[in-house]
Amino acid sequence: MLMASLGRFDEIGLTAITTAVIMIVATSDRQSAWAEPLLRLGDTVVGIVIGIVCKWLASFAFYKLSGQEVESQA
Repeated sequence: MLMASLGRFDEIGLTAITTAVIMIVATSDRQSAWAEPLLRLGDTVVGIVIGIVCKWLASFAFYKLSGQEVESQA
């Protein structure tokens, strides 16, 4: 309902699957259930950092190969 109210209709299925995975893992190992959301947050942060680094490296390689000057975004 939250994703629909935000107008993110394409991400409703992804949100449902992620919620289901977290709930299944939490019920299978009750001792470390509190750690699961923290691990998912860590996974997300690591994924974002890797994506930013890869984008930066690809842009750097593109500008080096094409001979253009790197544009700075201030």
